[in-house]
Amino acid sequence: MFGDNVLFGHKEVAQDQKNRIVIPIETGREPEEELVLLYNHTLGVHEIYSKKTIEEKQEQLLYKALNAKEKKERIEIEKELYEFWKSILRIEKLNKQGRMHLGNIFDSQDKILTIGANDHLIIESTNKEK
Repeated sequence: MFGDNVLFGHKEVAQDQKNRIVIPIETGREPEEELVLLYNHTLGVHEIYSKKTIEEKQEQLLYKALNAKEKKERIEIEKELYEFWKSILRIEKLNKQGRMHLGNIFDSQDKILTIGANDHLIIESTNKEK
């Protein structure tokens, strides 16, 4: 499954005419696997996670919120959870060729750099002018 092994390194990939990229095979991705594209507002980058990893993160935050001892702490955790949900751009099953649709977040002519970051990919345009 995607991200089961630590992801390091980088690979440049091209978008097709439908703004899809092939998720590198080295990620452990499988056909029909669900991946999540999100925008990390803190770092200002797009990231791809397995749906399983996202669900685990959500469960951790919900658990922390429900078990917060003080109202102020619970509110801060709920704000974090809201920002987390807001960052999710799309949840999509990979097609049989291991492609994922990125929408219009990058120019269709851009090459995309995928950067392994432990359990997920950071993706960015290789176009230096953006």
